[in-house]
Amino acid sequence: MNIESRFWHDLELHLGFVCMTDIGEDPSAVGQKKVLLKALNDYLGMPLDVLKKKLVAVAADGCNTMQGSNGGLLTLLQNECPHMLKISCTAHGANLAAEILDNLPFFKRISDAIRMAATYFHRSPKRTAVLKKYQEEFGLPQLRLITVNDTRWMPINDAMDNLLRILPAVIKVLDLDRKNDAPARTLLYELTSAPVLFGMFAVRPLLSSLGVLTKLLQTSHLYPGDVAEAVENCISTIDVTYLEDKELNNMGLKWKQLQDLIEFQQAVGTSFKLLPSNNDVFIKIGASTISIKELPDVPAGVPQSECSRVRSKMGAVAMIEEAKKAAEVVKTELKRRLPTTELMKAICLITPRYWMQLKRNTSSNELEMLKQVQTDMDVLFKQFATSKLDIHGDTVAGFVDKAALTEQFMEFYGFMRKNAAFLEAKLERPGDGVVRTKTEVFELAGKEEVERLWGNPTPTNISEYYRLARLILSIPFGSVANERRFSGMNLDLTALRNRLEEMHLNTCMRLAATAYNVENFPYQEACECWLEEKERRGLDV
Repeated sequence: MNIESRFWHDLELHLGFVCMTDIGEDPSAVGQKKVLLKALNDYLGMPLDVLKKKLVAVAADGCNTMQGSNGGLLTLLQNECPHMLKISCTAHGANLAAEILDNLPFFKRISDAIRMAATYFHRSPKRTAVLKKYQEEFGLPQLRLITVNDTRWMPINDAMDNLLRILPAVIKVLDLDRKNDAPARTLLYELTSAPVLFGMFAVRPLLSSLGVLTKLLQTSHLYPGDVAEAVENCISTIDVTYLEDKELNNMGLKWKQLQDLIEFQQAVGTSFKLLPSNNDVFIKIGASTISIKELPDVPAGVPQSECSRVRSKMGAVAMIEEAKKAAEVVKTELKRRLPTTELMKAICLITPRYWMQLKRNTSSNELEMLKQVQTDMDVLFKQFATSKLDIHGDTVAGFVDKAALTEQFMEFYGFMRKNAAFLEAKLERPGDGVVRTKTEVFELAGKEEVERLWGNPTPTNISEYYRLARLILSIPFGSVANERRFSGMNLDLTALRNRLEEMHLNTCMRLAATAYNVENFPYQEACECWLEEKERRGLDV
């Protein structure tokens, strides 16, 4: 089990490695709870009675052992620490939403073809060498086919992108091998069939949007509202790409590569083009021509000279229609796995972005703004400022003082209005001369700007709101750092160092997690700590 912390100290938000510990012989939620509580006490000096006063939230992946509503680890912790929030990793949620695509036969066929292509070349250095030769000959980028590793987030996106960029070379090698190699014939058929070839171009914008979302959710510093904003932007991009009829009917700029192909022009970023031949369509790569399979039949009454063009256009539109259905499925899944709850909306109240959005939604109506803020404050009162009972029936006081929050409310209201207006003007007219759109200003009003706002010395007139804000900013919105730490552990726990005990492993990992190197390491301070730890013999020699 890897444990990371997110906390405020010296007016700054810190992300820290706590420890890597063995879960022992009992991998159940109850067993993991014992291990976790012991580790927090041993490494942070925080027994359970302290955690009840300070543990704001715990994030973990969505498996039942962690998030189960009856006996999951986070549920057991919440029973002991009733003010604690259970956070399901947002990066995992986005990835699971993307994985729903593999349940669609249309996408599963594309995904299988991409996997087959990577496997076919990775298993043979000879084929890889021939592929590189044709990449150079066709002037293609020197990219390698990426193996789709299901343990990675959104692996299919980069894998398909690389395949499309070197597709002419891939098809050329398969065409050379098809006479004597059955797997080459099968793969060539798939990559030159309309459902896969046109389907990859049709689904590419959807995967790209999901890839952008996933990478954003993998960042270490996520702030209140960042996840909701990222999901909203992703869904908006998908809507613009797939759900506007004019884009679909006119094959607009969103489908430039696909449009070039079916108009028998060289596709942007590739080195092949389609050739018409009466009723059939062929791919031309160098001196080779390969027929496109599984194109729709020509409707009655179409002139012979137009049959190839009509078939290719029908095939492309059919795949865009399939991609459109896939986009709807993904949108629904994103909303299900990454919902915006009342509490997640209310904690955004400490961000300037919340106040900019509030001003837009209420058309600057002061009464409506005040009413909405008070509604969201009631949600925060209930979560952070109200006493609650733990599983043993003991009363646990709230993290903040409700009376002080109520007394300081109007001061806080004016403070946030003023700071939001100042930040908006600053971002719209930055000193670097960059002109930003309203959307860019809105996005920047979250993120690091929130930390800068609450990292200032605490003013007495809204001191309780500073405490509340810093509690909220301590909430982790994912467990990506934990996943990365397991990968980083392999740099310390190598085959030659496989007998490292837990204490020494954690020391090595803690050093690796710091920004120290040979040049900036505080040698003098380290020596002083070492000397103070216990009496050292022989130092006077």
